[in-house]
Amino acid sequence: MSGAPSHIVVVGEDAALWLAVSTLHAALRGAGVSVQAVELPPRLRAADVLVTQPSLEALHGRLGIQED
Repeated sequence: MSGAPSHIVVVGEDAALWLAVSTLHAALRGAGVSVQAVELPPRLRAADVLVTQPSLEALHGRLGIQED
């Protein structure tokens, strides 16, 4: 293998996967590196919760999700 990578694959699940992929994409898009997510089945159960406020709006913005 020679040279810099042009493609990164991130394997994971739930919010951690999407945060990692969005951060890598934002950091590396100027270098022409593509980032791909491979989502594993979630391990969250109905009783599991993710605390989202007040940062959920910022996360949606980073992921490109429109809240309108």
